[in-house]
Amino acid sequence: TSGADTPLVKTLIEDCPASRTLEQAQEAINTMIGSNKYKAEKLLGTGTIAETYLAKDNSGKEVCVKILKNGINTEKIQKDKEAFINFVTQGKPRNEISKEQDYIVRCIEDYANGITKEVDLENEMKAAQALAKVTKLANVATPIEAKQGIYVMERAKGISVQTLNEYYETSSLLKFYKKWAKESPDSLTVKKEVKKLEDKLAKIKAKAPYFDDFELNNKEIKNLLLKYIDLTTEQFSKVLRNGKPVHADIHPGNVIININAAKGKTKEKLFTLIDTGNVLNITRQQSIDMIKFMDYIKKGNVKDISRTVMTDSILPNGMKREDAVKLMEEELTKCFFDNSTKIDTMTIDNLFKITDSIQKKYNIIPNNTQLNLEKAKKASANSFNNLVKSMFNKKYSECDKNFGTVMKVAKDIADITRKSVWAVKLQEFKNIFKKSPSEIIKSMFNKNNQKANSIDYLTYKIKQDMNEMSIEDILKKMFGNLADA
Repeated sequence: TSGADTPLVKTLIEDCPASRTLEQAQEAINTMIGSNKYKAEKLLGTGTIAETYLAKDNSGKEVCVKILKNGINTEKIQKDKEAFINFVTQGKPRNEISKEQDYIVRCIEDYANGITKEVDLENEMKAAQALAKVTKLANVATPIEAKQGIYVMERAKGISVQTLNEYYETSSLLKFYKKWAKESPDSLTVKKEVKKLEDKLAKIKAKAPYFDDFELNNKEIKNLLLKYIDLTTEQFSKVLRNGKPVHADIHPGNVIININAAKGKTKEKLFTLIDTGNVLNITRQQSIDMIKFMDYIKKGNVKDISRTVMTDSILPNGMKREDAVKLMEEELTKCFFDNSTKIDTMTIDNLFKITDSIQKKYNIIPNNTQLNLEKAKKASANSFNNLVKSMFNKKYSECDKNFGTVMKVAKDIADITRKSVWAVKLQEFKNIFKKSPSEIIKSMFNKNNQKANSIDYLTYKIKQDMNEMSIEDILKKMFGNLADA
């Protein structure tokens, strides 16, 4: 899936049933821990892999207890993986299948490995500890203990991005229907909708009993969104030369916002990352390769980009590797250096979108099986976009809609949109300075680099600088028809 916040996925998550009653969960906790030191209070959430309960320890301190759902274990995942692979290969040995089948098998293996890690809750605790060491802009839910099938951690302070999104979306709709109810006091349909939305809002607030006041002013909203951009940039774009762990499941339910920190009532960190079952470990070599790639992008080095992107890609029958590289180079040269087309700000992710599209054009299968990382980036981006829309739609609906107020809201959105693009670009630029002295020298004398005063390079730079959206574009992008109001 492209994210955890599409309507279908939302429905599946919300309707995902727990595999135990509260009493059965208590029995499972006592058995797995080997004592009765945690008392389950209520179910907090249910996923496809596990269910999480609010509990109290013997001292009365609140904790979260995560238990694998009944029937979920590594053996089942391994069995399901083998069944999928057998379906794809039709029972043939690995050395007898086609390149296309081998690519699909590698994707299945990559995805299954991610799920297998989520089932290992002892590994999740170790991942949380490792992630906390490199994450500076957020807390990571503090582990307490873990055993096979169960993981106990401190309760994160705040509410999830998902809850905040739901609150703003629901309160905006409620305001609209209440206004409609005043205009049509005899409409039973409208009254029913108002009651339905009021009940939904009450349930949302019940999820976070310590935060009755969800309201944030425009300045607080803008600050929250800017810091959210910094957090995701740190996770996905910041490179540590020796490698680092990356939270590969940043979706709306896994980022906790401390409302008191957002309001300036505490100096605690604004965000907490939870659910570290799917943490990817970026290796030292992967980090070094990424730094090189960022250098190629900065210098418009289409030759080395083409060679790197086409390494190990699956070519159609009859196509030679050197011909495929040449095709990629020709397409990128046209994209980068002509003066008739516009390109997005060139980050690694945007470049891969372009190169994947080019490969698809020539029936080439990219050698990219990092499904878990790609899924994480898409879910994180969707989470951020929805948060921006829900927050600013609510503020827009509450303002008097005079020209000055509308333009102020639009300016805030424009600032956030620019920051979301340029934060990544700036971080990738900083990453380049992590090159070793020998790599710096090699890069300086790389014959494939564009000359800084060449027409092609100057065209590329100008095209990169033309990416800022107008206020009108921002309004239409974020509000749709509201921009015409």
